[in-house]
Amino acid sequence: GKPLSGEVKQDISKLGFYLPPTVQITSPASDTHLDKDSVEVAFDVINNGGGIDEIKFFHNGKIIINEVIDNNPQSMTKNESRNYTVNLVHGKNEFRILGVSDDRIEGKSAELIVFCKRKTKKEKAALHIMTVGINKYKNPVLDLDFSVPDARGVSNFFKKTYSKLFADINQYKLFNARGNKKEILNTLESLVHTSPLDTVILYFSGHGDALGDTWYYIPYDLTDPDNVSSLKNNAISSTMLQEYVMRIKALKIFLMLDCCKSGAVVTAFDNIEMKRPFALLSRFTGIHIAAAASKGKPALELKALNHGVFTYSFLEGVNAGADYNPVDTNISVMEIMHYLRMRMPSLTYKYGVPLQEPVLNSMGMDFLISSKP
Repeated sequence: GKPLSGEVKQDISKLGFYLPPTVQITSPASDTHLDKDSVEVAFDVINNGGGIDEIKFFHNGKIIINEVIDNNPQSMTKNESRNYTVNLVHGKNEFRILGVSDDRIEGKSAELIVFCKRKTKKEKAALHIMTVGINKYKNPVLDLDFSVPDARGVSNFFKKTYSKLFADINQYKLFNARGNKKEILNTLESLVHTSPLDTVILYFSGHGDALGDTWYYIPYDLTDPDNVSSLKNNAISSTMLQEYVMRIKALKIFLMLDCCKSGAVVTAFDNIEMKRPFALLSRFTGIHIAAAASKGKPALELKALNHGVFTYSFLEGVNAGADYNPVDTNISVMEIMHYLRMRMPSLTYKYGVPLQEPVLNSMGMDFLISSKP
């Protein structure tokens, strides 16, 4: 819409409301066609009275720049101008830019579409898959039966099938003692420099817990997760995951969490509250997230399946079960999400165990992750 006049802004401010910033893209023009690998996007962020606390820049649904503005009382009326050089993917590139006010209110975003036609031969992307599974913890009280088989099953499936969709595969297997906090964070750091064309799958199996809007993965070397201070200081938080995911250059990211509770530090959340950590993470990064269980429920392990319910359902889906819309031998993230939503409750009913439903959240473009073996 049109920028508000000074009189309108003044009338609104008298009521105690301050408008969030708006964004105006100055170049390039939308629907521009380019034959190069990058583009410089220039834009202005207009301060409408509420200040400019943050600038968010999305590429094909994934946030690639999240700039915090250090405003001070002398610069509350200041506008911001930026020039970002962004790597393009072959074909359609959708950009969305928005500003956030000092009151943490998002302004209306500005959008831009750029088409890239490379002169060189079209690249075939790589798959990067990080699988973390812990059966044997440093504290044996926490030991599980099927976290490592689950993680190994996921990594083995993609090792066998990746060549149908990807030029190469890079696997990072962190099982048992290797699933410690240091190695997990080092591996996430190594994924930061992936190509925008690549696909990244992050898979965690083991114990998890939540405090408020923050979810925690319990690594091998966290021995006392019931201790709130220890959980906050020594676990892998959703905030940490968010920070790494935002830095990963790959635009296609699928995060899977087959994690149960240990000690149930938090038991008083309802279903909506427990979904918030995952919903917030997806909203801020533009990725797809599938988590095994909500509220205080564990992620069930079934001896009859030799897997957890979540991972068993996922492996069924990528092997063929999720190929339904369209039926084309290829399976996308959204097809998998739908399959998990339908399959997991029926599977728990079949084996006479408590109902288990996944927590699913998506933002950003759909993409293929497997082809029928």
